[in-house]
Amino acid sequence: MFSTHYLDFGFDSTRNSFTFKNIGTGTLHFSIFKTQEWISVSPIIGDLTTQPQTITVTINRAGLLPGKKYVESIEVDSHVGEDIARDTINVLLNGIMDRDSNYYGIVKIGTQTWMAENLNTGKQISSPHQSTNNGKVEKYCYNNLKENCKIYGGLYTWSEVMQYPNDPYVGDTSLVQGLCPDGWHIPNHSEVFKLFGMNNYISYNAGKYKEEGTVHWRSPNMEATNETGYTALPGGYKCNTEYWHTLNEFDRLGQEANFWTTMIDPNNPSYAGAYYMRYDSSYVQFRPRLLDKDAMSVRCIKDPQKK
Repeated sequence: MFSTHYLDFGFDSTRNSFTFKNIGTGTLHFSIFKTQEWISVSPIIGDLTTQPQTITVTINRAGLLPGKKYVESIEVDSHVGEDIARDTINVLLNGIMDRDSNYYGIVKIGTQTWMAENLNTGKQISSPHQSTNNGKVEKYCYNNLKENCKIYGGLYTWSEVMQYPNDPYVGDTSLVQGLCPDGWHIPNHSEVFKLFGMNNYISYNAGKYKEEGTVHWRSPNMEATNETGYTALPGGYKCNTEYWHTLNEFDRLGQEANFWTTMIDPNNPSYAGAYYMRYDSSYVQFRPRLLDKDAMSVRCIKDPQKK
């Protein structure tokens, strides 16, 4: 029996451990194998009777890319007599895990730490079903195709993202975890302004934040260098067709990256603030979207470190 089946080293940790114990009778013999040379394990062989065994795992980060997510593993072979079992312990670096055990790359930009991938937690629902406050996390996948969630993440209504706060303005003054992992939160508009260096709700440096190339973005994906590592993906959005006067309920896949903030429009509480980037533009801009009808992508930001 193992104390965990994954070790998350985060952005800078180099040592972690797990324990396992013999739940049967007799002596259990174990051997441990690793997938990378930069992973060290101690001990790598041993015997277990009644006392649990602690395994220490150490990471040599020299030569590893600080902005790259690593998902590796160690294998534990154990046997008593002729019975052999193999268990896997995942080794995770430079990321953060959500409530569904999805592991996301993260990136430091200035003094902020952001997810470098779109959130993809929750259970998929399909149109015409509407996400509701039912205690379950619900997401849409573009065109109701599960494969699109694997690439671009889920699309969420603002209320679902924020987990249906009693006061919709709460995000303007405090950190709201919402659907984000522990220690992370939905970005407020001031954090977004700081990230992009915005002035009057617009910034002209979107290329620094968009994934390079045209694998996911439509050509020309203007000025995309992704030099910050933010890796914005054009997941499009789901919209209320009657309100926005469009025939396409799902729209702009490959063309736009749209992300929620916590900010409610002070002049119309039916709208929340979102920021977006386009394939044919070099700007980042804010715009209001219907908080209960439109569904868009989410990027979480790490909570400020407490002093």
